[in-house]
Amino acid sequence: MKLYKYLTHNALSTASLVNHYCWFSNPSSFNDPFDGTLISNEYMRNHFLNSQKVFCLSQENDNLLLWAHYANSHYGYCIEYTDYTNEEIETLKAKDIFPKDSPNEKLAIIRNAVDVEYMNNQQIDNYISSLPKDNKELIQQWRESKENGKEDEYLTYMRKSNWIKHELWGYENEKRIIAEEKNMNFPPGKITGIYFGMLMSAIDKRTIAKIIDQQFGRECPMYIAYRNGSSYELKFRNLEPKVDFDGLGLKFD
Repeated sequence: MKLYKYLTHNALSTASLVNHYCWFSNPSSFNDPFDGTLISNEYMRNHFLNSQKVFCLSQENDNLLLWAHYANSHYGYCIEYTDYTNEEIETLKAKDIFPKDSPNEKLAIIRNAVDVEYMNNQQIDNYISSLPKDNKELIQQWRESKENGKEDEYLTYMRKSNWIKHELWGYENEKRIIAEEKNMNFPPGKITGIYFGMLMSAIDKRTIAKIIDQQFGRECPMYIAYRNGSSYELKFRNLEPKVDFDGLGLKFD
């Protein structure tokens, strides 16, 4: 499985590449103030949601709106992540990068990404109305779930609010990876491709290319986005340092 992260080129995104981590956001920092705020009960938010951090990805690397909204109108770039193999996960566990005692299906990795559910107003209102109105009703629902052996299902239903979005956002074709407590986490997959925006400067492209080249050598391909004049679609070609870094006066080894 491959998923894509659109990024603005800045000090923070560069630091994440250099130091090989990904920043999982607090839902409160999302650009949509409705996102992640469906649960209003304070106890429920503290118990079920506040410890959760979210990494948002798309299933597409050529979405024109995502390039505009999240990659600084093509002045940024897009990272391709590919899921780890089971053998690679075991190696990372042996290095204490992932918890040794955690089952693979609980790790914050690509294969465990959750599809965002896009709903209309009525569907979202129905979900909100199904939530307990107060702590008394919460305790009652929790007890019933325990009696029926459905605690995990109940917790999942509560946490579902972290991957419900209005249908207007459906163009993002989004998946989310949930991590507990930490914002700074190991990448959820191998970096297997870098896609530079159409308007990214030569020096910015070279900066990222140098980082990727030092970490992965030629094993991670890099691409330049462009528009073919004969069609209204985004296409990609291989990075060509002699062409794409021309005029900088800097050698790319």
